[in-house]
Amino acid sequence: MPRNHVSPVLVGREAELTALMAAFDSAAASEPGVVIVGGEAGVGKTRLVEEAADRVRLAGARVLVGGCVELGGEGLPFMPLADALRSLMRDTPPDELDEFVGPARFELARLVPSSTRTRRSPPLRPASRGRRGCSSSRSA
Repeated sequence: MPRNHVSPVLVGREAELTALMAAFDSAAASEPGVVIVGGEAGVGKTRLVEEAADRVRLAGARVLVGGCVELGGEGLPFMPLADALRSLMRDTPPDELDEFVGPARFELARLVPSSTRTRRSPPLRPASRGRRGCSSSRSA
């Protein structure tokens, strides 16, 4: 999907873009990791992430992006993760989604309640008491 950038050239962000691409290379090598991009409004965070995401997509990878909204000096807990998961659920066929999230679906339902049901799956029972965390993860 084409984007309307103010400038088609990313200026002054070579080091940051290199770091983001190194994180992608690590993910492609099955090394788990997280990248957090932060800064004041207007410094180019979105443009930087869009450039890196475009490059990663060209390499054939799926990109999930989640955003934050600051409310009174604090963000909403897990909002970026929930945002990324919503896009994954929206863009992934049900069978592929079931394979991707596996048994983690119960835990993910806490962040994205609509993840508990797909077009081909029956309603899922709540996770057993005392069970925490995800047992499934995938990079790139």
